[in-house]
Amino acid sequence: MTKQQFLQAFKCQVDAREFNGTLYITTKVLNRQTGKQIGQITNDINIQEMNDHIRDSHSMISLMSFNWNDVYDKTLRAQLTSIAIATPIDNYYPMDNSVDISDIYV
Repeated sequence: MTKQQFLQAFKCQVDAREFNGTLYITTKVLNRQTGKQIGQITNDINIQEMNDHIRDSHSMISLMSFNWNDVYDKTLRAQLTSIAIATPIDNYYPMDNSVDISDIYV
């Protein structure tokens, strides 16, 4: 299926919640006509550990620095990649930063 066909049939919603020091990011896939949830992907991130990694990434010896926006964006892109593989969505590679993912989420 093409990305356009996917968008006609489905929509995605993202939910991010913190609980006991862990950030849970969930992408839900919904049938566009019925609104019924047909799947979801959840990632959990330990906030303290990630804060340590982010702080360490800004040191002089770090090869790449990042921040919470980068972590959130890459998590959404990884979740969409899993959806694109499972559906499948032809020629859709959301891990590529040049791919606009904003039209997938409502």
